[in-house]
Amino acid sequence: MSDELFDYSDMGEAWVHFTKCARGYFARLVKKRASTDDPDMPRKVQMLKYKDYCARLMYVMSFFSPTTHEVDESGGRLHSDFDLDWAMMLAKPSAVSTAKIALKQLIEIGMIEAIAELDVDEPKRLPPGPIVGGNTNPDTEFDFD
Repeated sequence: MSDELFDYSDMGEAWVHFTKCARGYFARLVKKRASTDDPDMPRKVQMLKYKDYCARLMYVMSFFSPTTHEVDESGGRLHSDFDLDWAMMLAKPSAVSTAKIALKQLIEIGMIEAIAELDVDEPKRLPPGPIVGGNTNPDTEFDFD
């Protein structure tokens, strides 16, 4: 790596590196799950339809959610302000259907257990958007010249 802040020639190269890192993280996670909880986990992961997206999603989720070894003083798990929708977008799916299928498969094989109760097919209701032509501050000065 050089001293530059962004050491890639283009975004494609950056995404290839990110996906490679995510695959490594996902492989370590699968190996750990296979050795402790589920010996069939590697076989289940091979059946995933979108392995790269699943790897990126789990990698992004690791940035925002506490791991099982992070506990508070009373021994309970730490909670974070984690938004699965943002993680799914940051993992760069090729389509919305890709993200939904991958999430559903990760839940089915047990890689994501904390959100297994979510119904990923049910669309969320968005808050109403801004009102067009709404009130503006009369003290605002616009200088377009």
